[in-house]
Amino acid sequence: MKYFNLKQFICLSLSSTMISLASFSSSIATPDLTQPLTYIYDEVILPNAQSAHLSCERLATALASDQKVNHVDTVRPPFLQLIKDWKAVQTTYILGELNEDFLDTPGRIDIFKQGKEDWQAQLTRALNGTNDPKTALFKYSYRSINALEYILFQDEQVTEREQQFAHYITQSLCTQYKEIAQAYQDARPVFFNEPDKSLANIVHSLSSSIFSTKDWRIGDVAGLTRKYKNKPDLRRAEYALSGYSGAALTSIFTTQQQVFAYTQKNGLQSILTAYDEAKLGQDIDHNLENILSILKTAKDDASLFTQANKLYDISNQLYQQYYISMIAALPVVAKVLDADGD
Repeated sequence: MKYFNLKQFICLSLSSTMISLASFSSSIATPDLTQPLTYIYDEVILPNAQSAHLSCERLATALASDQKVNHVDTVRPPFLQLIKDWKAVQTTYILGELNEDFLDTPGRIDIFKQGKEDWQAQLTRALNGTNDPKTALFKYSYRSINALEYILFQDEQVTEREQQFAHYITQSLCTQYKEIAQAYQDARPVFFNEPDKSLANIVHSLSSSIFSTKDWRIGDVAGLTRKYKNKPDLRRAEYALSGYSGAALTSIFTTQQQVFAYTQKNGLQSILTAYDEAKLGQDIDHNLENILSILKTAKDDASLFTQANKLYDISNQLYQQYYISMIAALPVVAKVLDADGD
């Protein structure tokens, strides 16, 4: 699986993890994964994909030519819902492992921390030009969810041309979300035909999610990573223009909590219990509850990142729990995770 096209390798205690994997106890009978995997697929992954498509269609309707947007507040609610639903899909994205045609789809939808292209300047030139949206928005980056935020939230006013561009981008996104939801539905037999591989894909998706969230969405913003040490800047937040970075983080960690399903004793918690690792699931849930309590009490992104040290510390604990402890506890082989998305 390709997680990021990145440069700097980071690994915490990988050698000890491999030792743990090599000595994985053969005395534990292989559990039946059908129920917890069914829960994760049918109650988390598939519904989230369907919700992203529906929320996108609602935003497209709000941006249609027969609607006069004028002020960005008009489209804030449907845009916020799309952000939350997309982050839920992205957090557990395994579709590329089930259908290789969808390996690169997330990178077309979301270009946060991907590449060095100055797409904002290029979009501004396109807006100031005379080409219609179909001609002007010829690159995937111009039709990303990040480009949509840029066009809608540069300022509080939405011009007629900005609305036209935003509507075209949203329609493009909706097509991709619809394809994702349908592809997940079609790939259901593939997912259940190889339960061990599907479990590994889920664990890897969580490891990738917490890794990028810890460093890109929290650490870089707060000046806690090596790259931006002691140089915090809220403009580095994922959705700095709209102010929805905190909402995105909440959706990411809520989705992770759904996958573990600790209170329901289902999902990954059920699997960890079957491998005599119920305490690990309990510790993970404790960290998820703590980080979500911080996120849910923050009134806006600015106030949220005053608690960035706590967010970063907890997310680092989750990273170690996902990428080291959980991979050592389950029959899953670790994959390399890299840093420095710029």
